[in-house]
Amino acid sequence: MTTFFMLKNFKQWLKQNRQRFNHPPFITMVNRRGFSISFTGFDPRISCHVSAIGFVEIVVHYESQLIDIIAEYDVIPRKDSHGRYFCKLCRMEDPSSATYASRSELVATHTWELLLEWANDNAPKSVCVYGMGGGSTWAKVKSNHEIEQAQAEKGFINSLLAAKRPPSIWAM
Repeated sequence: MTTFFMLKNFKQWLKQNRQRFNHPPFITMVNRRGFSISFTGFDPRISCHVSAIGFVEIVVHYESQLIDIIAEYDVIPRKDSHGRYFCKLCRMEDPSSATYASRSELVATHTWELLLEWANDNAPKSVCVYGMGGGSTWAKVKSNHEIEQAQAEKGFINSLLAAKRPPSIWAM
């Protein structure tokens, strides 16, 4: 699968589904290995990277360092003997996993729909950044009422509000 398929598929899907996002995504970078997406109003340190081979990861950066992958929606499309598409990763876990009429439908269901759900569900939340000696880092999505408790947790560094502005500013 090439970046161009993933990119073309995302653009086509987004054209039909942009209005479903509380904080619409936009493409920030494209190269031969993949492309990156940010969300309108989100902290720019929270972004999504899509690889040419179908790995979709929501990542957190802090002080120019990759902290953690906080969600991933990977897909490895394969075609069965009936001409239908399935995800190789899902099929390894469940031999009767769903099949789709097209690769585009498979990718949309396995990646873009889940990305939409993640963005809408997590916009009002914060991402807490943690670190320990030796360079070990991680991040956790927390509801805003959990931030005070998170600040007392071992290794807490900072919290990033996922969406800095309310969606109503962008809805026009």
